[in-house]
Amino acid sequence: MIPAGLSLEQAPPFGVPLRFFLTAPWFLVLAALLILWQGPGIFASRWSPATLALTHLLTLGFMAQVMIGALLQMLPVVVGVVVPRPRLTAALIHIPLTLGTLALSAGLWVGLPPVFRLATWLLGLAFGVALTAIHIALWRAPVASGTVVTLRCALTGLLATVGLGLWLSGFFGWGWRLPVLAVANLHAGWGLLGWTVLLVAGVAYQVVPMFQITPPYPPRFVGAFALLVSGLLVAWSLLLAGGWETAARLAASGLAVATASFAGITLYLLAQRRRKIGDASLNYWRLSLI
Repeated sequence: MIPAGLSLEQAPPFGVPLRFFLTAPWFLVLAALLILWQGPGIFASRWSPATLALTHLLTLGFMAQVMIGALLQMLPVVVGVVVPRPRLTAALIHIPLTLGTLALSAGLWVGLPPVFRLATWLLGLAFGVALTAIHIALWRAPVASGTVVTLRCALTGLLATVGLGLWLSGFFGWGWRLPVLAVANLHAGWGLLGWTVLLVAGVAYQVVPMFQITPPYPPRFVGAFALLVSGLLVAWSLLLAGGWETAARLAASGLAVATASFAGITLYLLAQRRRKIGDASLNYWRLSLI
């Protein structure tokens, strides 16, 4: 079953996503080596240098590589538009992203401001190219479907995440004075919910019914979920910045309910799948949603 709107003939050269997919596992290897080197103490505090380095090896080195690679591969197919000059675009994202992640993780671990500055420029270039290329593709989409709207919101979430991350790099690399704890929490919140969750949701709207042979997602949910999450994230950020902690917790609770609703609906659809033979991908979906 191939949902309407898919343009399989527009898929980019396989080398475009492959370079990201081949790089990502090596960052898991580096993360594992760091854990072995540091021992259990690496999990004692989220603020220790080794823990921060580990976090970014996983989020930038593995997750961002896989997510951007998959997005460059799927965007022409799902949305029906081609990313400009895909091979060159992929290279301009992949090389500085890889080097920038290594520099950032090293800088966080050893605390050298010059390394932070190098990482800032490299990652700024990588995400600048990624945001521009994906933005152009999404806004050329012939139909503003639920998937397109969700991916646009995810792109906005990535922009916020990168912006907050670059702001934090000013503290580590240039000694700027800023509320590090609050900015770090905003950075993590936008990265987890505004970018990761919305990207997974936007892709799931297509791949879950297509590959798992399930009923489609409810149209009202598809139309509202991304806008609701984005709106709650903006409210949470403003409330947190304004010092209204109780109201910020309420907004955060709303985000938790919204995210749980996506997980619950997806699990329900997977339970209704017409393909009765299980496979590894089904188990991955269920485990990740739980």
